[in-house]
Amino acid sequence: MSDPKRWTLLALLDDSFLAKIKFAIVFGNFGGEALVATRDDELFAIGGPSGSIISSKQPEKLFEPIRIDELCKKQIISVCVGQSPHVLALSSAGRIYAWGTNTFGQVGTNLECAAVPSPTLINSLGHLKIVQIACGNFHSIALTDQGEVYSWGLNNSGQLGVGSTINHGMPRKVEGTLRNRFVKYVSCGQKSTLALTDSGEVYAWGFNDCGQLGCGNFSNQHSPTIVRNLQNVVITHIASGYAHSLALSDDGQLFAWGSNSCCQLGENLSRSNQPLPVPVDQKRMVRIIEIAAIHACNITVAMNHEEKVFMWGQVKGHTTDIPIETRFSSCDDVFACFANPASCKLIEFGIISGLDLESTGLSRRKSRLHLKALKKPLFSEISINEYTYTAYRTFLRWLYTDELDCGLDLPLLLDILELANCYCESELQQICSEILKRHITISTAATLYAAAVKYELLSLEQFVFKFCLNHMTAVTQTFALAKDLPDHIFKRFIIQASQQGAFKN
Repeated sequence: MSDPKRWTLLALLDDSFLAKIKFAIVFGNFGGEALVATRDDELFAIGGPSGSIISSKQPEKLFEPIRIDELCKKQIISVCVGQSPHVLALSSAGRIYAWGTNTFGQVGTNLECAAVPSPTLINSLGHLKIVQIACGNFHSIALTDQGEVYSWGLNNSGQLGVGSTINHGMPRKVEGTLRNRFVKYVSCGQKSTLALTDSGEVYAWGFNDCGQLGCGNFSNQHSPTIVRNLQNVVITHIASGYAHSLALSDDGQLFAWGSNSCCQLGENLSRSNQPLPVPVDQKRMVRIIEIAAIHACNITVAMNHEEKVFMWGQVKGHTTDIPIETRFSSCDDVFACFANPASCKLIEFGIISGLDLESTGLSRRKSRLHLKALKKPLFSEISINEYTYTAYRTFLRWLYTDELDCGLDLPLLLDILELANCYCESELQQICSEILKRHITISTAATLYAAAVKYELLSLEQFVFKFCLNHMTAVTQTFALAKDLPDHIFKRFIIQASQQGAFKN
């Protein structure tokens, strides 16, 4: 979770306003502009100019938040920004609002209109539910809930993926090799696009002068082309830098390709460009669980299994191929402090005033949790022995603060998951489920599968089962499979695996 005060522009805001921020995006040549969504469903612009909504500000009020009335109460869940700038805002209903410079049709409303001064609904996508948006320098991408990709804007390098180099001011469906494939995530470089399918394949198209498409050459691609050298790897996440690309596998291995002029591909590589994915040397990081890059700079960021954040590439004018361990708890904070200019992908905030649980009645005695009665009724303490003190304390902290502080302690996570089930805290169950997904390994897969079945967490069960299918030989050879799976769950797993053809001769 990012600290808003690491962003110079946001640090100028009142604490009362900071406490309301749900997410924000900082952009501009000097990180001097921002769009901020608050928890009461309002959107604000800070700095300028990013369109007429704030361009007429008085100088003394330049850094005061200005409400964007057109997008208030629209349940905006995501915002992205291109270089011009042009802005896309996505609502929870799957609608896109766009505005800003439209020189190449990147706003998506009318190719002949040079600028769109205020948020305008992209009506041509109104029959679709959009679940993700992304911006390159001058092109835009939208992903639907059906796994389809739409693109519009500048197309001089084929970055729209529609088989030509003609600009398009209205969204067009990207097909070619993506036809009949379900895309679950998209990412934009400055003039290129990456797409990740639900089967773990990566496709790329657009500008390729540095090999950032990963297709083995340096020629632009006008249609989606599969990224080579990754076909036997299950990719779970992708990211795009200025001219380099990243892909993270389900077992925590990071792959990188494209420009290496600033050492952004990692250790033990020449400074030459890499047209094919290469595994990043991870001896300092071991297993990676999260990656980040943005099309405005040449920095690579990764978080490892211990939730330590590392960075390398072009850092404040210096280049380093050695991953530098930071003291950040969020990958986004790296871009706030070290990108030049300071800019970022969408950052989420959770401002918590803090709660001193030690002073509100929690005490530890012989590994038991005692809840002190605040008004001293018939008894002074309630003693609970079923779970560890640490599990209950973590559970209560979440109840009071929405902050789950359990690190990578798998037994603790499973205890908290059981507590969440016991007290019918479905939100906490889902939070635990998402954390467990990020930390799945060969040795823990069976344990997580058993937990998913036990607590009826279908999403987690499907995720773990797919991981097991992709690594069936390794999983079945672990002792954990026999030890952690009760007979009825083991039989369930075997039946599911056989139905998927895992045991064909």
